[in-house]
Amino acid sequence: MARYTVLVVLVPSFLALCQSNKQFKQSTWITPVNKMYGFSCITFDSESTYTSSESVMEGKTLGKYLVKKDTLILLQEKGEFDYSFPENDQHREGSAIRKFLIRKAKLIPVSLQKTRQGKWAHPQITFDKDYYFKRDIEGKCKSVN
Repeated sequence: MARYTVLVVLVPSFLALCQSNKQFKQSTWITPVNKMYGFSCITFDSESTYTSSESVMEGKTLGKYLVKKDTLILLQEKGEFDYSFPENDQHREGSAIRKFLIRKAKLIPVSLQKTRQGKWAHPQITFDKDYYFKRDIEGKCKSVN
C-alpha cells in the first residue's frame, strides 16, 4: 500500500514538472543588446537540456534545466571547450547554477553559483534591473549558435 501512495504522489509531481518545462522546449531567449558587451542567448534544445552562448565570446555552455513554480533553474554542466584545459584551470567553465524568475515574457536573473578550481563559490552579484532575457523572436541568436 505504501508503494502505491508514493507513486500517487510522485507521478503527478513529475508530470507537472514536465508540463512546465514544455513552455521552454525549442525556444531561444536573448538579453537586450549592449554595444560594449553584445548579447547573451539561451537555447532550450529539449524538455531538459539547454545551451548558452554570447555574441562576443567563443564557445557555449551546456547543461540541464528545470522549472519550479515561478523559477527557472539552469544546471550548467560544462563549457564547450573545457576539455582543452587541465582540471581546475581558471579557463574552464565548469559547473554553475543560475536561477531566474519567470515574469510574464521575461527571465529575470536572481542568483549565480559557480565552481572555481573545483569548489563552489557564492559570489555576491547584483543584477542590473535592465538585464533580463526575452524570447528571441527576431532570430539574432542564430548568428552565435
